[in-house]
Amino acid sequence: MSCGRKRDEPLCGLRAGNSAAIFCNSIRGEQMSGYPESVRRVVEGFKRLPGVGERGAARFAFHLLYRDTEAAKMLGEALLEMASKVRRCSRCRIIADTDPCWLCSDPKRDAKTLCVVEGPEDVVAIENTGAYRGLYFVLGGVVEPLEGRTIYDLGGELLKKRVAQEKIEEVIVATSPTTEGEATLLEIEELLRGLDVVVSRIARGLPSGTYLYAAGPFAIKEALANRKPRNAK
Repeated sequence: MSCGRKRDEPLCGLRAGNSAAIFCNSIRGEQMSGYPESVRRVVEGFKRLPGVGERGAARFAFHLLYRDTEAAKMLGEALLEMASKVRRCSRCRIIADTDPCWLCSDPKRDAKTLCVVEGPEDVVAIENTGAYRGLYFVLGGVVEPLEGRTIYDLGGELLKKRVAQEKIEEVIVATSPTTEGEATLLEIEELLRGLDVVVSRIARGLPSGTYLYAAGPFAIKEALANRKPRNAK
């Protein structure tokens, strides 16, 4: 059955299943050169996402091309809007469309407690517990000694300045219980050494190697409630 499209029109997707599978199965690195430039650019874009390889990226691209062109248009518009409107909050570095963000602007938050997390998804996970009412600082990653990434590559200077200027009383380090998360904790401790602030670590209620945002609300709530101070003021 023909979908009635002309050669230069987008695919209508009536025989998407078999065609997409054939295309995806044919992907072998340099073979992408046989596809239109716009398709190759989309595949390359998907490949930049964590855990997405050549086959997975091609599968996403051809699904949008063959099966859901409306979703492709919506995604394109949303990505453009995000790129133009979303920014990092200058205080906590969370992604937001205002600066300062809605959290830093909330007068009801506890302005003397600062929770340091790896990424914005951790902020969402903690907020979903309803157990924390302080402020945040988003590192945007973790310390990776083998890669030469230190706390100063993750906003360390801004963190230290904020703790000192805002007279923060407690910094809760809520990095994941991974090797890199522990390395990040140690560098934060060293960074804040000499300041009048308690540095706490969330309790080890999370399984080792688990990312904070992937843990359940109850586990995160317990880890926060049972946090342990690493120093004394």
